[in-house]
Amino acid sequence: MIEILELLATGFTIVFQPQNLLLIIGGCTLGLFIGAMPGLGSVNGVAKHGDEVAFLRDGQVFRVGSDEPLAAPNPLARLCYLDDGALVACELSGALVRWSAGEVLGTRLPAHDGEVMVLRALPGGGCLTAGLDGEVLIWDGEQRRSLLPEDAPAVRWDGASFSPDGKVAYLCGMKHLIAVELQTGKLRWQREVGTRLGSVATAAGGRRLLVGGSDRVLHIVDTRDGEELLSLPADNVLDSIAVQGGVAVTATVYSEVDLWIGR
Repeated sequence: MIEILELLATGFTIVFQPQNLLLIIGGCTLGLFIGAMPGLGSVNGVAKHGDEVAFLRDGQVFRVGSDEPLAAPNPLARLCYLDDGALVACELSGALVRWSAGEVLGTRLPAHDGEVMVLRALPGGGCLTAGLDGEVLIWDGEQRRSLLPEDAPAVRWDGASFSPDGKVAYLCGMKHLIAVELQTGKLRWQREVGTRLGSVATAAGGRRLLVGGSDRVLHIVDTRDGEELLSLPADNVLDSIAVQGGVAVTATVYSEVDLWIGR
């Protein structure tokens, strides 16, 4: 009990640092301003690279500062920026569209047989995609390779995170959580659970994973072997997790947001 209180006190000291409070106030102010902008409409996704920001609206991708959407043959869903400034988005059919830095015309890349559930920029360049077809692909420019070995679980993957050194990917999906080496595709460990896992984030300097899903629990897992260290009840099904320092932010499928403080 004393250790829990000490960790809670440490978390509060991080949250109430002046620079963090300024970031919170600035974010709230900017969010209020953007939300009140006339004509912006419903935004389904945002990506940022340096000073450039792109957003997804009504199946089209726009760069902030331009009223014209980027050229794409079909409606788009997810999007992200890569380290080289390229922008990538997903068609509902499972294909990708890639725009090089500053370009308006994109290149369509066949990818998955079904909707893409995960699109994440890789540390050091490229991106990782996972689809309803159970495939996990690593992209280097327009070239792709399959990541998972034959002994990996054949399931749908819904979330991905990476080790701080960029060597290991952690994937969660239908009743499975795995760690796989990005260069070799070798499974480091795999863990079977009794629920669908929909989101995963790396925390504590790469020593821990925060994992959430349909069981309404935030699972804290050791990255070395996949063993669960702690489970914390959540109010609803967890849809996404983000970590910054000693603070984790989770969002539920009902758009409820919770702040978790610890170390």
